[in-house]
Amino acid sequence: MGLLPCLSIFILFILPILHPSLALDSLRQSQFITDNGTTLVSKDGTFELGLFTPGTSNKRYLGIWYKNIPVQTVVWVANRLNPINGSSVTLTMTTSGDLVLSQNNTVLWSTNSSAKA
Repeated sequence: MGLLPCLSIFILFILPILHPSLALDSLRQSQFITDNGTTLVSKDGTFELGLFTPGTSNKRYLGIWYKNIPVQTVVWVANRLNPINGSSVTLTMTTSGDLVLSQNNTVLWSTNSSAKA
């Protein structure tokens, strides 16, 4: 096996294991973010979207916060009226362009848009 295939295998399978917190700058249809530390970071690095637990709470929320401020400053929360208990939470972009926050195949929050992304 040549160098390029070996490098591709390393990048796709080994690197995510070595770096458990993965930040993406886009989310495509059928891709997802889970509650394992994966986040979506704005192209200029100012904002970060992901799941978070505020303070001493055991509730989880989907939100956007400033990325480079030492104290997490949340600017938007999707499910503020419906906090998440536990884990196994996934944020997915559907083929119709909607964002869906779900836990164990139960929809907790959705953009429910009528236009494609």
